[in-house]
Amino acid sequence: MLGSVGSIVPKRWILGIFALGLIAVMVATSANPWAGAATVPTSVTASAVSSTSITVNWTAVGSGSTVPAGGTVDSYNVSCLPTGGSATSQTVAGFGTATATFTGLTASTEYTCSVAAVATGSTPGTAVNAAAITTPADLSKVLGSIVVSPSDGRVQQDTGAQNISVAAKGSDTSKTVITTGLTYLWSVSGGGTINPTNGSATTFTAGGPGTSTVSVTVSQASTGASKNDSISVEVFAVAPDPVPEPPVAPPAALIPALPVAPTGTVEGTFDTVVLTPVSTLTTLEVTGDPSLELGTTTASLSIPPNSVPPGIGVSITSIFVPPPPLVAPLPAAVLPPPAKLASIFYTVDVVDTLGNDVTLTNDIDVVISFSLTDLTSGSGSGLTADLVSGTDIATDVSTLALFKADDPSVGPWTELATEFAIAGDKVVLSAKTRNFSTFRIGSKTRELGVPGTPGAGPILPSAGDVAPTTTQALLLAGLGLVLLAGGGVYVRRQRRATFRG
Repeated sequence: MLGSVGSIVPKRWILGIFALGLIAVMVATSANPWAGAATVPTSVTASAVSSTSITVNWTAVGSGSTVPAGGTVDSYNVSCLPTGGSATSQTVAGFGTATATFTGLTASTEYTCSVAAVATGSTPGTAVNAAAITTPADLSKVLGSIVVSPSDGRVQQDTGAQNISVAAKGSDTSKTVITTGLTYLWSVSGGGTINPTNGSATTFTAGGPGTSTVSVTVSQASTGASKNDSISVEVFAVAPDPVPEPPVAPPAALIPALPVAPTGTVEGTFDTVVLTPVSTLTTLEVTGDPSLELGTTTASLSIPPNSVPPGIGVSITSIFVPPPPLVAPLPAAVLPPPAKLASIFYTVDVVDTLGNDVTLTNDIDVVISFSLTDLTSGSGSGLTADLVSGTDIATDVSTLALFKADDPSVGPWTELATEFAIAGDKVVLSAKTRNFSTFRIGSKTRELGVPGTPGAGPILPSAGDVAPTTTQALLLAGLGLVLLAGGGVYVRRQRRATFRG
């Protein structure tokens, strides 16, 4: 025998031949060990395209990949298995193809789809499953598109904010809005922040200037659908406020001379000043004519800096003038004040070198003050000493207001927004204006009628009045009934006493 004692073939040769045969068998069954490593598809996903169709996507294998049984991958076997039903399969040719669509499926059914690599003549590779997917009942519930609103934005840097929302729409022709079963993920690039990052709406807060992009991804777990949209938001820088040019004194030729008091002017009743754009805070103050018993009356102007228009100078005169022979009437429902106050006519003129009236660039405070006793002297509005005593002072003073007219003899008299105050024994009326003329005091009538006059009508309820509560009304009604009953008892007893007597 071979390898036995006396055999002409050495035993080691026999063992070597056996080893070579074993290697040959292993090589023959190794499915081409020099081909590419066996691989399977990756990233397999499935999404519902409609209520009766599903699209399966995957990442294709590389060139030269093999299946475990040997052979180079040249196609894929794709199948979708419904719950409790039979699988639907198809073969996709080409190792680089990575998508397949199944139609004619059943709506509202869960499917598990899988992909397996195939090499012709070899056993297919291991199938890779996608996540289970449920076909929707109808297209209106399948996420088909999203729309971000607004389509773009423009906000101020650092503090600007833009509210942004997204609407999800179905795949049906009507693009039915979908509000449930969705997840949202917001993101921003290019600067700025967003809050929140989920939900159907968010707020973008600007950072530095530039263009930011706000994006959103809306996903539908039931169908596997996912949609993206974005808007661009321009973030602009705010230009700094221009630095105002410092005021400049006008040429001497455009600065008027200081006016002089008219002949016969009572001392203290006249004041004047010349101002230019560079003038500082200026105050003019005059007193009333003692001959008119207005010696305690004062008027003043407070003129802030930069009140004169650029390029000119103005002269300002402030004077108490005697009442003109003919005075235009005050507006309807406005009466002259008491006799002393009715004699107050305060004139302010602001003119340039040509004598033209000038409107100042700032509001000027016009203040007229007088004694409380001036309210009770003489005739006029009918105010009496009783009406200007105690807490009634504010009520009556509040009916007084400042009026102005370009010509007191012609009118019309225009009411100014007047504030009042009582300081000691002084009543102070103040208003603001930029145009000047002649000022006087008027007394506005109240809803009850003329101040201080009897016979005022009843007061009707108006908006803002407080009505008694139900409890208060019941208590008042009960009290009235008790009083009526008590009165009846009293009358009855009185009659009995009279009869017995």
